[in-house]
Amino acid sequence: MAAGKPFHVYIIKPMFPEGKPLDDSTLQIRRNEWMTAQYMVQAVAKELGDDWTSYLSFYFLANWSLATERVSKGSREERDSEIACGVWPGHGHDGDALKTIGDFRLGIWKAHFGPGIASAETPESPACVSFVRSVGDQNYMAFRTLAAPPNGHACRWPYTLGKSGLLAVAPGTNYRVFAALYG
Repeated sequence: MAAGKPFHVYIIKPMFPEGKPLDDSTLQIRRNEWMTAQYMVQAVAKELGDDWTSYLSFYFLANWSLATERVSKGSREERDSEIACGVWPGHGHDGDALKTIGDFRLGIWKAHFGPGIASAETPESPACVSFVRSVGDQNYMAFRTLAAPPNGHACRWPYTLGKSGLLAVAPGTNYRVFAALYG
């Protein structure tokens, strides 16, 4: 922001942490996640006002088949998973490492947002941010209703900054998603 260079941070966090969603320890983890997201949004909004969404967006990865199975069986648990990847270039092979990282990122994006991502080579660009946000919103609504096949796996958390802090409002509605637990 201060350097005047374009950037955008895409934050992927689990829909639910490990464990039963209503256990005290799981609720505490969710509360900590919520407070961290709220701090990030408020810190950027302090500098940029309502334009914070041009720099931050939050997503979770959904699995339509597991969600459908949970609904049909009445299950209330969901498991998440984490992955970490490190790429270290050998001496004089920086270009190879950058290409490997770029190819990996594009492959992950295609898996999570579907093929044909606008401006995928420049994830900080407004065109890419807008495209990814639109797909994330469509996926969120499809996942919430289980009514449409996914366009990838990434769903955008519907965060907005209200007078009382961070809120999660379902796209196209006034429905507060987390009001009972966090807001």
